Amino acid sequence: MANIYIDSALHETVDLYSSEFQDRSSTVISGLEPDWHTIRIEVSGTKSELSQNTIVNIDAFEILE
Repeated sequence: MANIYIDSALHETVDLYSSEFQDRSSTVISGLEPDWHTIRIEVSGTKSELSQNTIVNIDAFEILE
């Protein structure tokens, strides 16, 4: 699981477990004021009961205005 922080505040905790391979998964964050923001993604160290590990892979960010 991954904790997603926006500007030092916890936005949400995302469970990335899937029983089948997923090429992509996404999280949408909207409603931010047009300004500089800090995004921090933190491995929570917890996992779904069915998961075998606590690995978090990030391969892209897409910023939309």
